[in-house]
Amino acid sequence: MAIAPLVTTAEPQIIPTNAGLRTFAAPPQALQENIVPNDLFYIRNHWKDCPKIDLHTYRLKVDGEVERPLSLSYEDLQKLPQKRFQAAFECCGNSPVPEYYTRSLRISSVMEQIKGHGLLGAMPNGPGCL
Repeated sequence: MAIAPLVTTAEPQIIPTNAGLRTFAAPPQALQENIVPNDLFYIRNHWKDCPKIDLHTYRLKVDGEVERPLSLSYEDLQKLPQKRFQAAFECCGNSPVPEYYTRSLRISSVMEQIKGHGLLGAMPNGPGCL
């Protein structure tokens, strides 16, 4: 009587690449498709300690050479128009290059609110071109 081979299944997971557990590589299984799932995307952290950000008190402040200074909460940022696009990120320590889908707020959504920014306000098409 033949014994059936033992089959185990394990979910792919990111692979630690340093002793400090600050960087992780995408597993080979994640790189077989065009798009790498977010939970399997590589992580590069060049700081000893990750900054702790309190999303309830966080503010993005835009001030200085603008007509209207702006202070947005994390919740405010989430309400701004977003665009979904495919992106590729490359790190000199990571090969091959993974790609993934992301959603990002349009920078112009912020720039339109502050008016008169020294760099973008002087562009021929203004901040709406971003």
